[in-house]
Amino acid sequence: MTHSSPRRVRRPAYLAVAVALTAALTGLPSVPSFASSTASTGLSTASSTGRTAAPASGASSSPGTSGAGAAAGSASAAAPRTSVVLDSYMPVASPGVPLSLSGHVDLAPSDSGQDLKVEVRVMPGGIPAAGGRARLEQARAKPTSVTYSAPLSDPVPVGPDHKFTLDAPLDQKVSKPQLTIYPMRVSVLRSGTLIAAAYTFLVWAPPQPSLKPIAVSTVLPISAPPKLRSDGMLTDDGLAKDIKPGGRLSRLLDALDPTSEQKSAVALALDPTLLKTLRVMAGRDTYGAAAVCTTVPNCYRFASPSGPREQPLSRDAATFLDRLSAFANTRGNTVFALPWGDVDLAALVRAGELNDVLWAVNTGRQVVAEALGHRDAKDAVKAAYPVDGLADPATLAFLAAKGVDVTTVIMDDRLLPAASRSATPTALTVQQTSAGPIRALAADSRLAQLVTAPEAESNEPKALGDMLAELAMITSEKSNQNRLAVLALPRDWNPSAQVAQQVLHALGSPANSGYQPFFQPTALPVAPVSTAGAASGAGDDSTGSTAPSAATVTAGTARLALTYPQWAADREIPTSYVDAVEHLRDEAALLDPVLCARIDYRVNPPVAANPATCKLRHDVIDPMKNTLLTALSVQWRANRPGAVHLSQEVDGRTNLIRNGVRVQASEKVTLTSREGTVPLTVNNISDTLPGNAFPMTVLLSVSSNDKTRLRSASTIPVIVQPGGVAQVLISVSSDAAGTFPVYIQVLTPDGKRLTTQPARILVRSTAYGTIATAITYVAVGLFAAAVLLRLVRRRRRRGAGPHGGDGPGEPLAGGPPIGEPPTMADGTRTDPDAAQVTDRVTTPVRRIQANAAGTQRTQSERAYAGGVPANPSEP
Repeated sequence: MTHSSPRRVRRPAYLAVAVALTAALTGLPSVPSFASSTASTGLSTASSTGRTAAPASGASSSPGTSGAGAAAGSASAAAPRTSVVLDSYMPVASPGVPLSLSGHVDLAPSDSGQDLKVEVRVMPGGIPAAGGRARLEQARAKPTSVTYSAPLSDPVPVGPDHKFTLDAPLDQKVSKPQLTIYPMRVSVLRSGTLIAAAYTFLVWAPPQPSLKPIAVSTVLPISAPPKLRSDGMLTDDGLAKDIKPGGRLSRLLDALDPTSEQKSAVALALDPTLLKTLRVMAGRDTYGAAAVCTTVPNCYRFASPSGPREQPLSRDAATFLDRLSAFANTRGNTVFALPWGDVDLAALVRAGELNDVLWAVNTGRQVVAEALGHRDAKDAVKAAYPVDGLADPATLAFLAAKGVDVTTVIMDDRLLPAASRSATPTALTVQQTSAGPIRALAADSRLAQLVTAPEAESNEPKALGDMLAELAMITSEKSNQNRLAVLALPRDWNPSAQVAQQVLHALGSPANSGYQPFFQPTALPVAPVSTAGAASGAGDDSTGSTAPSAATVTAGTARLALTYPQWAADREIPTSYVDAVEHLRDEAALLDPVLCARIDYRVNPPVAANPATCKLRHDVIDPMKNTLLTALSVQWRANRPGAVHLSQEVDGRTNLIRNGVRVQASEKVTLTSREGTVPLTVNNISDTLPGNAFPMTVLLSVSSNDKTRLRSASTIPVIVQPGGVAQVLISVSSDAAGTFPVYIQVLTPDGKRLTTQPARILVRSTAYGTIATAITYVAVGLFAAAVLLRLVRRRRRRGAGPHGGDGPGEPLAGGPPIGEPPTMADGTRTDPDAAQVTDRVTTPVRRIQANAAGTQRTQSERAYAGGVPANPSEP
């Protein structure tokens, strides 16, 4: 399973992310009470189970018999009282099917159990069909307020073992010709005095050819909280208890009898993460690297407070998978995949993580197909069941979009309210979204609550009686119309084996032919929606011969458009938590090129390339990203610590891998010329981290605060094996002398920062800079020119001495003879004693007084003579 997608948030500090994640988790809202007209019925809870307190002496009925709610409230103040319990009960009767029930009496310590009898009475006339569901709820909530004056049988004695059985033909007791629901009381009497009572319902279903039974589609999730860690271990071994015989998941599958090859109308919503975990436990698949077993030859591993533990491969997991495959492969049965991790679709869509939602949906289908033995998921049923049926318009539009292609979505009926309260409309609607039409099934929230109430999960008569009475009332509201009802069971449904067997068998198989069928188990409608068909299909008022499962109704007729109340939005995983987990997924994705990239030395300079396929990507990166996605599971809406355990495991592992590369270098390096090298040592210490020893490819980046004075190659690729050491020489050049701090940063092959703190090296350069070098060259050049000019002058002087002057005692070339006064330009001689004479125009001459020898020279002559006086008298 691979996935990559762009992210909006980039790499804040790790501490900030951890704080954000913790804050987001602590900010998860508590699950609000289930707002419904069928909310808690504490009064009828125990009364329907048959456990009631004894009324006061002489009372036919009293609040004291109302149920465990009242009994529990006074349990601390009163001693236990006698109660009646129904052990077996068929809540449907007809002219050919008698009323049949059995039970026992739980005696109070002071009760001898003598002279006890049991009788059954019902409410005269039953509950009217008009406004029937509301009246039914009133009778369920306050059973003692109903008058039970019509006896259905003569009193039967309670046996010595305190048990009783009653079989009563009702042909002469009930004469109504139509479907009727009766509130019923099972009473324990002593000498005509009511001792205890149990309350339930009786459905009278005589032959009624014109009756159109309500079609019922049932959705049963096979799901559990995610337990797969990124290292292939399980968070705990609790799943082994759920799949062993008698475990929660095993009881659900047993109730469907999956190996019978009999078609069932119950559709299974399969959790792909659960199936993946079971395959790991059975040794049929791996999650990341294969488990290394030390105590047994083949095992799966799970975490415990004392450290990792090993268990032999699970036969129960293999059996569960085989039975699930048998059900899925039975012709006519419907199974569909939940998204990977059973992620919170509404929360991810609200956070804008559409790529992750799409990946989760597609991956979920593929994982389920593989677990069931199918080659691919192209033929998979494309249905969706958001948690509790809660989805906002944006989520519905996403599911209808091209590429997701969901045809049917199961939703809570409170989000698709009925346009009229006079009768229950069909559950099947076609909703128009911005991405196109999609079939939305309004799952009956009241029906689901009756079946899954805690007291009903452990009491077969109550669960079955309440469910069948509710279905019969829905049918009787409009007995001449085709309609569809949907029962969507919750993901954590935990019924007893008897309740699961009775409820799922009743809803998955055709009704008993002994009475008039008032409901018809029907396969979940999952065919693609046709716009034309939606407009012309049988609607809420259809009276034709169209099959119930084909009835469709557009939003705005029988049901209003989709609404998303605040209480539903409050149940979502907070966006802040989604963002924190998505950041951790980004951190894990950064390691992909580190573990997978390879250096290509065929080019100069060498470059790092990331291949399309990589074993470490499959074994390490993908499991970390996928495990983090399971931290956004709907299972964590009410179980915050579970999400923390998964995300912290991946976060810790990510940091271990990131810190597995360390760079070591001398604190100071001296460059004796303009160019030099900085030696570095790169260590891969991942071999010291159990299960995380990987070869790593990184880029070393050298930078300085003053790039104009110190330069080097931008990046250098390096690959280091686990426990290995790589020696790297980084070439640098300096244009100026001085000491500069140089920073060595470790980057991923695609140029992203891998470590938070770079290594710091002080580089001392003794090389001259460009300007200083230029000045030096100019100075040396000028000095050389001056020396050369002087040498030329000397050579001239020496060459002119013996032949034509310029030597000591010789006249200048072209000048007058020594001892003769110079002449003017016109040839006239001047007075030798004159103070000022006109000399050559190019050489101003100052006459020097004659010396003792009678000779005198000018300053120019003396200069050409090297400044050496001809005799001591010359100045």
